[in-house]
Parts: sequence; C-alpha cells; structure tokens
Amino acid sequence: MSWSTNIYEFVRAYRQKNPTCGYILYLCLNSIVLGQLILLVYFCYVYTFELCFGGVIRSNIRIAIYLVVFYGLVFMSIWSLIQVLRTPVSRVPKQYYVDKETDRRLKKVSSFDCIENRYFQECISFVQAKQQREILNEFAERRGLNFAEVFSSKDRQLRYCYSCKLIKPDRCYHCRSCGFCVLRYDHHCPMLNTCISHGNYKFFLLYIGYAFLSTLWSVLTLLEGISVYFVDGFHDSQNWTAHLSRFLLILICVLVQIVVLYYPLAALFFDHILYSVIKDNETTREYKRRPIIHPDSKGEASYNNGAWKNLHDIFGSRLWAFPLNTITTDGLHWEIGYPEYYDGPRLVVLKSPKNQTYIEECIKEIVIKR
Repeated sequence: MSWSTNIYEFVRAYRQKNPTCGYILYLCLNSIVLGQLILLVYFCYVYTFELCFGGVIRSNIRIAIYLVVFYGLVFMSIWSLIQVLRTPVSRVPKQYYVDKETDRRLKKVSSFDCIENRYFQECISFVQAKQQREILNEFAERRGLNFAEVFSSKDRQLRYCYSCKLIKPDRCYHCRSCGFCVLRYDHHCPMLNTCISHGNYKFFLLYIGYAFLSTLWSVLTLLEGISVYFVDGFHDSQNWTAHLSRFLLILICVLVQIVVLYYPLAALFFDHILYSVIKDNETTREYKRRPIIHPDSKGEASYNNGAWKNLHDIFGSRLWAFPLNTITTDGLHWEIGYPEYYDGPRLVVLKSPKNQTYIEECIKEIVIKR
C-alpha cells in the first residue's frame, strides 16, 4: 500500500464521520493539481514575456512560430487534463453485483484476516476453493456473465471482491484509494487526484504526452535565451541588473522544467506508451501481478494483440490525437492474445458485427488441436 492510499483511506473515513470538515479535507487533495496549474502559469509568463517579448528573440517570424507551437501544445495538454478530471471513474455495472445470500455463502467458505478485518480468497482448502468456484459459476451462469480471468489457475475460481460484493470483470481491480472496483484499473494518480481507468486512460496518455512535448519545446527554446544572455546581455553595463534578473528567471524556469521533464513526464510517457500499451498492453496493476487467463495453464495468454490492435483498444478508431471519447471497447471484455508457438486451449472473443463492441453472448471457449 502506498503513502497516497493511506491518505485517501483516512480522508474517506474522516469524511463519513465529519461530512463538512471531511469535504474540505477532500478538496485539499487537489492541491497538487492546483500547484501544477500555478507552475504552468509561471512557465507561460517566462516564455512569453521574458523570452519572446523580452528582446531575446529579434525575429517576429520566429516569435510567432515559438508562441504558436508552445501554446498549441499547452492548449492540448490542458484540454486533455480537463477530460481526465471530468470523466467519471469507470465503475462495474450492477449485473456483476451479487445478492446477500450469495455473498453470505462465499464468506462462509473464505478466509478472514482478523488484523485487517477483511476476507480473502487465498489461504483456503481445496474443498473451500471448489465450493467458491461452484457458487461463483452458478451466479455467473444465472446472470449470463462470462469471464476470461480467474483467481487461480489451479482452482479456476472467478475473482470476487468482498468489499464491493461483486464478481470482478476482466482487468477490473479494487482501488483502495477510491474505495470501489474500477474497470481496467491502471492506477490511482495522486498528482491528478483521480483514478486512471477505462474511461479516461486515453485522456491521461494524451495529457502526459502533450505536457512532455510542450515542456521539451519550452526547454529547447529557452536554452537559446540563456545563450543570448551569455553572449550579449552581460556586456551591457548600463542594464546589467535588468539582464541578470531576466537571466535568473529563465534559468530557474529551465531547471524546474528539466526536472519535471525527466520525472514524471518522460518516465510516465515512455513507460505507458512504449511498454504498457504498444509492447505488452499491460496496466500498471497487471505489471505487478500478471492476470491468469483460463484455460491457459502455462501463463502464455495475455491481452497483447500487437501494437496496432493495442493502440486501437485504447485510442479508438479515429481522432487519436484529440482528447475526445472515441474508444470502442466496453471495459468488460477484452480480446485475448497468444504467442505464435502456443498450441494449447484458447479463449476466443468474437466481436459484434454491428457495433464492434464485445458482448457477453459472443464469448466461447474452443480447443485448437495441432
């Protein structure tokens, strides 16, 4: 459990006891987001008035190009950030929630941790695991629900959340910071005070991408301003003080942006784009613990279907560069990928020919014999 999770759990518990003060404390969690906006205003001021209109760049054409590129990237970054924050966290539909009797039966055959005061699916006997599997399969069959992921490849029982009282859909995990299960849960971002999930993951990628590009452009062009002051500024003895103050403003701005550029922007951008999406198609949560997909018993199955298909699942079929909702997946069912050398049983997820979304009635298991 991270430090941010402890803070969110404390705030949520305190808010239940003291709604008014708890709400004020909850608003304070947005202080990091507010700090980012204040820092952005400082960057824009230095870039506009100290670099472009401060006499450093003497070509009007170059000034126009610098401002158009910089503010174009800043605009796209802010637009993406707004979309991240305004998009509701992707929650599990009601049909996945079990009734009280089913929950009681599951808890009866589950382990209970007296220290943490919660139930677990692990650390149970073979008989209990079999009873769990039968109870969960019975409920899923009654509701017409289909799943690819299982809790254990040995016992093959479905994944159940005792806190939310639901069967977890594929790629769904319980966010302890939010206090409920989230579809295609990636991570809870304390920097943005929101959960990065199925609905806003595209916007999150665009935000860190455009923020990375705008910061990189700003650093490269501001370095020109520093070189100009070294060459010309300090030779003017009459305006030496003014040149020094302007030089320090630009220098501080560059140093801060270099730190931000390296971490978290560059680290997040390349980790998510190159590895989480293109290479492996794994969420941050799945990277820590790889999902178990039935009926594969060798751990070869994954959600990686090639770079193009992975990008299509995240960004949709069009307008990839714009923070608009273009995703076509439903967040519940995901196509399973297998390596070329795999010759075991496979799970095939078919698409609806009408709307290209994954539907429960079109999921079936087949065995390929070679």
